[in-house]
Amino acid sequence: MLDTLPHAARSRLLGVALFGVLLLGAAGTEYGRQSVKWARVSMTTQAQDETMYLPSELALRLSSLGYGPFYADMLFIQAHAYFLRHFFGDRIFTYLETYIDRIRSLDPDIPELYPWAAKVVRYGQTIDEPTLARSNRFAELGLERFPDDGRLYAHVAFNKYFELRPMLLDAEKQLSERIGKTADKPLAEALQRQLAEQRKQRYELERSALVEYTIAAMLPRSGVDPVFLVTLYLKQDMVDAATQLAESLYFDTTPEQKASLIARLEVFGQGDRAKKLKDAEERHLKEMPYVDEGLYRFLGSAKDLTVPLRWDQTGQVFDEALKALEKQAGAD
Repeated sequence: MLDTLPHAARSRLLGVALFGVLLLGAAGTEYGRQSVKWARVSMTTQAQDETMYLPSELALRLSSLGYGPFYADMLFIQAHAYFLRHFFGDRIFTYLETYIDRIRSLDPDIPELYPWAAKVVRYGQTIDEPTLARSNRFAELGLERFPDDGRLYAHVAFNKYFELRPMLLDAEKQLSERIGKTADKPLAEALQRQLAEQRKQRYELERSALVEYTIAAMLPRSGVDPVFLVTLYLKQDMVDAATQLAESLYFDTTPEQKASLIARLEVFGQGDRAKKLKDAEERHLKEMPYVDEGLYRFLGSAKDLTVPLRWDQTGQVFDEALKALEKQAGAD
């Protein structure tokens, strides 16, 4: 049929058809976008009826018939579903902490429960002191059961240093501004005392956060970057502590991290100690490249005769050890 029409008429008809297809496509896209938009509004404004029931801790333990860990796992899965439903809805987690406490009552030795709980109680919430206190509470409960979980130490340290510390700094700034504006001498003195207490609280918080970060760095699965940790110490003007930390972590880092640690030590005037670290690394590669660096540090250098090169040198090693002990006893 189109072949019988003139060329100009056929072109106009095809253009109208193409325009209609584009118009329908645009209308469909806009309709879909608006549908998603209003669906999200509905999820965030309409209250959702809770259809679950959480018995008391005693009832749960009795009904588990001795299979508490299995019940705890099932309840943990249900807690995940509860969290996700409300996270993409109203973000009101009324019973989340109840779920977590019930799970702990059934089986407190679920290693993934505590890092998960410490994180999710913060999601979708205003980050203030009560929220951070709840987050740290679950991390600290986890440390009571798993004291070698570096993730929990790192979580508590992050909350303290990067969440609570800025709040304390803002409070100090506001106090300083009030002191500068007030003309009342007794009020200014009272504000000065309050400012001193605020700074003392911040110093204690910073120190405890650094301690927890340091513990986390020494433990597996913490994810704490040694360069990041040393940088934190340097920002606190704790150069000696940063240097000792760099020396203890140096041989367990990647080549890129080693280069960064050496550069930071040199910038802060610790070039001699940085050189010792590089010399120790070169000595390891020269003498025992076939063993791990940590094992080499334990065995020691051949120059120090910590490990005898020949069996007839065994007595010499003991003699050297006894001389060192006698020398230390004399100094004491």
